[in-house]
Amino acid sequence: MTQLKKLAAACSAVLAMTALEAGAATGQGMPVTQINVYDGGMPVTQINVYDGKAVEAPPAAEPAAAEPAGDHSFTANVALVSNYVFRGQSQTDKGAAIQGGFDYTYNPLNLYLGTWASNVESSGFDGANMELDVYGGWRPTFDKLTLDLGVLGYLYPGNDGNTDGINTVEFKAGASYDFGVVTPGFTYYYSPDWYATEESAQRFELSASIPLPMEFKLVAKYGWNQFDYDSDNDYQDWSVGITKDVLGVTLGLAYTDTVDLDEKVYCAAPFQCDGQVIVSISKVF
Repeated sequence: MTQLKKLAAACSAVLAMTALEAGAATGQGMPVTQINVYDGGMPVTQINVYDGKAVEAPPAAEPAAAEPAGDHSFTANVALVSNYVFRGQSQTDKGAAIQGGFDYTYNPLNLYLGTWASNVESSGFDGANMELDVYGGWRPTFDKLTLDLGVLGYLYPGNDGNTDGINTVEFKAGASYDFGVVTPGFTYYYSPDWYATEESAQRFELSASIPLPMEFKLVAKYGWNQFDYDSDNDYQDWSVGITKDVLGVTLGLAYTDTVDLDEKVYCAAPFQCDGQVIVSISKVF
């Protein structure tokens, strides 16, 4: 076996010299032959012959490392829903709504700012026919744990000339954990002045997101709403829905309802709070 190896090496050297001469004769700039020298079955070097010069091929390049995410991220979103429901109560008198927003994230510090808007039923908002939300906060991630500390402003421009009348500020603190098969979450909301009542309100919300076969997703929420100005207004709301991405858009179907809320007293149009089905189509850019 040793003699065969020596013979193979000698043959390779002869072939290399022959190729050098051929390359010198041709005077062409492209390689005219390629020689692999083997030792015990594995190639140990590769010789390319260019214009009479034998050059050892460089080793294979390392795969390029994935480029890190930039410091700034921008996204936009748009949606069409059959009924805009907020915490169990319709904001559009069970009518359709066009919604959309923009979000900015400063990735090094996990800080975010955003704005979102939707049409609403003007009879329920002192003549305003649009809700404009602005929000910001800090959303760090620790492995599979995500925290969310932020503030939201619900604004209603054009409400009978008194633009500050029903505008509302709300603070939130939340956390979620991705177990793979389910992502449960909890968020606490607090407003020091809930829709011009000069009294505070708070909400405790449980949520869950569950991936399903065929790339469907089940989403569910249950919330407890408490109002200092009138404890008779306290109620719960819940929703369960399913979503799926199809041809670049997200389709959704959900059902929502309320608990312990007197529909005859607190659910007059446009704020219906009975069981409601919501169909939606949305896209994030």
